[in-house]
Amino acid sequence: MQLQDVWRHRLRLQESVADLNAGRLGFTQPELALVQDEMGRDNDSTIVLFLIAAAESALQQRAHDIANGSESTPFALQMKAVFAVVAKENAKRKAKGMAERTPNLRDILNVWREDSSASPGAALAVDDFIAAQDVRHWLAHGRQWKAPILVDAMQSWARIAFLFRELGIDPPTMPTSLLNLP
Repeated sequence: MQLQDVWRHRLRLQESVADLNAGRLGFTQPELALVQDEMGRDNDSTIVLFLIAAAESALQQRAHDIANGSESTPFALQMKAVFAVVAKENAKRKAKGMAERTPNLRDILNVWREDSSASPGAALAVDDFIAAQDVRHWLAHGRQWKAPILVDAMQSWARIAFLFRELGIDPPTMPTSLLNLP
């Protein structure tokens, strides 16, 4: 499912609820407005999950490309070291018939944070993205503890675009559906 499809679905749900005869469902207009708001928040949460998971995947792939590349800069060597540790663990896991794993994204982000050749805002961007990951973790695991600082879809998008720019990765293009939010 594309992000634009998620937003279209959200808009259709809101319009459908607004178009329903409130009396037929037993809702008053204020109650109906609360239902709409709740549906909107749930869809915002879905979009935040989608955006952050997509960014995590792109960061993992970029780190993998750096680790398997031929560069020998201090940054590339640090990234290769992170992947080398996981490769050793995977050899042991494979011998035991266990599934391989990828490097922990926090380890990868720490390499970017500590890279002295990165832009001055890179460490701030990484820390900001880690805070967004905490929101994703909270949403994905049932909201069973005190909420971290919440972000909406536009804030999540801004954090991801900022992170990618600061790390020198081509940022993804802005989904047009985020430009036309209700």
